[in-house]
Amino acid sequence: MNERQSRRTHASSLQRCAIGDPLSCDPSSRGTQVAPKKGTHQVTHKGTHQATHEGTHQATHQQEPKKHRRKSKKIRRIPYIFGNDRLDEKLFNLLDEHDPQVRMYVYRMEDTRKIAPAILICAPFPDLLEHLRDEYYGGEFALIIRRGKIIELSGIVSIASPLRLR
Repeated sequence: MNERQSRRTHASSLQRCAIGDPLSCDPSSRGTQVAPKKGTHQVTHKGTHQATHEGTHQATHQQEPKKHRRKSKKIRRIPYIFGNDRLDEKLFNLLDEHDPQVRMYVYRMEDTRKIAPAILICAPFPDLLEHLRDEYYGGEFALIIRRGKIIELSGIVSIASPLRLR
């Protein structure tokens, strides 16, 4: 078989391979595709350099696998609500609001940590501070108030324990 016949045989096997005939795919034609275009003409496209020249380049170095480092989560200090005028005002506005999407989570604090589970999960209500004083005997509480998935307010409330009557 001469060179011209070899080229024709190779081109026809590429066309059959592109059409989907797996038996006619030539392993030496990796990276070469014959893609039909509009009409009856077919165009040959070259693949990437690495695909067409597979095995011709030998690496002189070995790449080390990347180590996945976890981003350290900064522990944010929870602000005191009554030490900040903006948070103080926002708390009282949210306690008076009657939106069914607003939820309030109340956690007891121990040192600087929230103690799970939440002691109170409900809609905000205006008598919250009195309720925490009378029912939970005061102390420090972490409040999280959310509207849907958005946190509207997060902070610590300190409440004095109730007075005992003699």
